[in-house]
This record gives sequence, structure tokens and C-alpha cells, in this order.
Amino acid sequence: MISKDLRKYRSLKVLYISDNGEVTDMKAVRDGDYLIFETDHFSKYAIVNAGLEAFAPYLIWGGELLIVIIIIAAVSLKKSKSYPKAPKQENV
Repeated sequence: MISKDLRKYRSLKVLYISDNGEVTDMKAVRDGDYLIFETDHFSKYAIVNAGLEAFAPYLIWGGELLIVIIIIAAVSLKKSKSYPKAPKQENV
């Protein structure tokens, strides 16, 4: 049974972790609150969220950072395009 805190995620996977650390996707199918997969032995398995919602906090922060970078670039570009004023000539 999928734990309550993982039920909200749509892209759950079951991964098999071998003794040498190799990871294999078990191609589990979700059936309500259960993940169903076939295996021929008991071993170490992990349920992971493989969807983008797992990265949402990083995507939001990354988006804010991108906006700041764009603003800085725009201000820098505007300053680099402004030309110094020519000195005033005095009447002699």
C-alpha cells in the first residue's frame, strides 16, 4: 500500500536496488492506493516520485532566479547603449 504522504504524487515508480547498487525500474502499475509489479524474489525496493512535481520547489526558485538574471541583463544592456553627452563648447 502506498503511504499517505506519497499518494498525492502521480508519477510513482518502484525501483529494485541490487546488492552492488544497480537500480532497475520494476515497471510498477498503480491500482488505487497500491503499486503492482512482478518479481521472483524478496529484496530491497524503493518507491520514488519520478514526476516533475518532485522538482517543483527547485523549478519555482529557478524561475525567480531567471527573472532576476533577465532584469540585470536588461539594465546592463541599457546602460551600455547610453552614450556619454558631448561636452558643451564655449563661445570664444
